[in-house]
Amino acid sequence: CFITATTAKIRSYVQVREYCVRASAEDVQFPVRALLANWRSLRVLDLSALNITDLPNAIGRLLHLRWLDLSRNGKLKMLPKSFTKLINLQFLDLWKCDSLEELPEDFNELVHLRRLFVPVRNSLLRAGGNGLRYMPLGMEKMACLTTLNMFILGQRKSSMK
Repeated sequence: CFITATTAKIRSYVQVREYCVRASAEDVQFPVRALLANWRSLRVLDLSALNITDLPNAIGRLLHLRWLDLSRNGKLKMLPKSFTKLINLQFLDLWKCDSLEELPEDFNELVHLRRLFVPVRNSLLRAGGNGLRYMPLGMEKMACLTTLNMFILGQRKSSMK
């Protein structure tokens, strides 16, 4: 992936899976930091199945972002606090982000979010394993939210302040 100053006005990054040649998922580490630092005008961003373990705080600078796919990043444990600055975000897919433990505390600031897909981990929930344990407070303020695949009730033990 070549990211230069001349690509700073790119508005969409969507993977074309038929043409991607990859090593095993364990060997791939997508240059997320470089992408976020250089493509600030992004409106659509597909980071699905890229073996991402964490997102940098720079994600909060993508103020125009409307569509974000983080699905199938099984080692992603948390979203940075700056994530709630994505006030124009309308679509968020976290499906199969099975290590994701919690959503940011001020998640309800994503007032334009329409569709949210959270990881479903029935087997781990029964076994008391890791995974999303609860939904953040204030979800009722998200008046635009029309699609939510699952609402998780649980005790709040947040490490995010």
